[in-house]
Amino acid sequence: MSKIPTILNFFLSRTHVKYGYIPDLAPTSEIRELQKEIDLNKGELKRERQELGKVFVIEYKNRILKNFDFEKFFESLDQIGANRIALFCVEEHPEACHRSIVGDKLQNNFNYKITHL
Repeated sequence: MSKIPTILNFFLSRTHVKYGYIPDLAPTSEIRELQKEIDLNKGELKRERQELGKVFVIEYKNRILKNFDFEKFFESLDQIGANRIALFCVEEHPEACHRSIVGDKLQNNFNYKITHL
């Protein structure tokens, strides 16, 4: 678990939502740099991005998702009695964030229903 901002912790605790930080799903610095280069070549700021670059997606899937232990992840969710997963994101467009790749994997390989809010 990582430290979460006090205000987020306050609201989550009041709604009985448990927070879990999964660092194994975070893109590496090298993968993030690939996206920065794509954004630079497109003349696009991160906050304006509407989708991730193909190179980022390929590298994220090959380096992160391919090695992520989803069975262990699901076991940990079962242990705490979780029946829903929320992936927090700061990007306005889901397709502009690596969490959309995780969501696609959850939907396509594990039959989770994904709703972008």
